[in-house]
Amino acid sequence: MRKRLAQVLSVTSVWSAFLLGNALPLLAAEDLTVSQIESEAKKTRDFDKALERLQQLVTRQPRNAKAYLVAGQMLEARGYGLLAEQLYQKADQCDPSGPESNLRTFYLKLHEDGVKAAADYLGYVVERFPDDPGVLLMQGMIARLHHHYPEAEYFYERAQKLHPEMTGTRTALASLRMVSGKYGEALKLVDEELAAHPSDLSAALAKGQILVLLGRAPEAIPYLERAYGFKTTSVLVDKRMIANMLMSAHSLAGNNAEALEYGFKTLAATRGRDHKSMMLIKLKLVPLLRSFPDAEILNIEATIERQCTSVEQLATLRFALADILDVDGHAEAAVHLYRRGLELMPSAARGHYRLGTRLIKDRDYANGYLYAREAYLENPTDSAIVNTYVRFNQRLNNRKRDIAWELKDLLRGGCVTDLVGAQPLFYTSL
Repeated sequence: MRKRLAQVLSVTSVWSAFLLGNALPLLAAEDLTVSQIESEAKKTRDFDKALERLQQLVTRQPRNAKAYLVAGQMLEARGYGLLAEQLYQKADQCDPSGPESNLRTFYLKLHEDGVKAAADYLGYVVERFPDDPGVLLMQGMIARLHHHYPEAEYFYERAQKLHPEMTGTRTALASLRMVSGKYGEALKLVDEELAAHPSDLSAALAKGQILVLLGRAPEAIPYLERAYGFKTTSVLVDKRMIANMLMSAHSLAGNNAEALEYGFKTLAATRGRDHKSMMLIKLKLVPLLRSFPDAEILNIEATIERQCTSVEQLATLRFALADILDVDGHAEAAVHLYRRGLELMPSAARGHYRLGTRLIKDRDYANGYLYAREAYLENPTDSAIVNTYVRFNQRLNNRKRDIAWELKDLLRGGCVTDLVGAQPLFYTSL
């Protein structure tokens, strides 16, 4: 892992140095074109070597726009957005005659900076290339993202008239048919797209979505899994969204184990503070979990953990799944996952809080108090955490004289409901 990281840092640092005007050491010349380098990289998946070759190529041919463009795409796919954008700008400087590098920058801005930043940048591109089909397609996309559907259709249809066989126009029009509930028309357009461009990822994803909406979930699964398995950072391919669709598709098809697996993948890819999305996913998972014993749930969860790419992602998965298990009566498994989440993120106030309230319900008052106190120390401004800690602390201090405590403890099996009864169904932030 360290060796791999060192290779990546070496490649990116050399490109950064080159963009700053520092000369690269020339190696033995390789008589390869950009297309040959790109083709070999796709076959061997050795993008480090490809990037090194492209570095040498631009040293000899400093105005080779395609070399900068391809290198930028490779770096963008590896998560180096800022460096990729600089290379796209360099490509545009070397060859300002076409919009390709500008369109790559547009997609990058949409992915990393949001719709407004991308729309602002697109205005500059439209001034330069007002009748380019690719630019018209991007104008349609921005209009659709703003729910201006007639305007979006106008741009999509103009793009299709100018370039009938361009990849993406039929799929774009299909997305508008889906919004209006015309799923049959949408499916026809996507099938035409796939007939003309069988490897088009966006068309495969759209067909999977349409088939689910038509109630044909088993047919949708291969298209959705194809889109999910494709390695890309494109804003058009949201892995969390696809995993969520696959959870629904497998559930509708009766494949509960697969549905649960993709549900966990969706949780892992959802930011802990995205409250609405996290809540909806958890609610979908509750009925699925009821068909599995704790041991099998934890086995599936462990499989997904190995696919997590960051500590935050892994902790989010553990806390979110613990919340679901806690609400659905899997107390022991919930406590296990809360503890494992806190191992990764010991400062997660809500993790301490949820574990504390769970232990209080289980009549483990001593440990429940410790976790509630830790939650309060980590976040003394959260009203739910503060109220629970203060009230529980008061009740503990008065426990020997508190008859109501003793009665509730006896009648409710230790569930101190007046201390934790105000909490919502799920907590979503860490």
